[in-house]
Amino acid sequence: MSKIIIAGWVEIPEEKRAEALDLAKELFEPTRAQTGCVDYAWTADPHNLKRVYVYECWENPEGLEAHLKGPWYRKMFETMNSFGLTGVDIAKYEIARQGGVYGPEGPTAVFFD
Repeated sequence: MSKIIIAGWVEIPEEKRAEALDLAKELFEPTRAQTGCVDYAWTADPHNLKRVYVYECWENPEGLEAHLKGPWYRKMFETMNSFGLTGVDIAKYEIARQGGVYGPEGPTAVFFD
């Protein structure tokens, strides 16, 4: 079964971003401990002071579904919304193919089978 990647960004008024991310930190550890969670990160963009990048990797759709219906997702959703989101662009991707960036000749966009 394919892994699922969640990737995108949210924007929060820049004067509230640090506080929002600070409050969100308490939700990272329990989310990462959920069954099927490979990685979960929210990262401030150093060039756009309103933007926070979202990255998640899930082993399977069942793990992601449990997360989306669970308390940690609801709490993150409530926390971010309480700071007045001004933009959101987050999508999910099912990985059909995966490979390393580095091949015998160095970095490449080519997939090796």
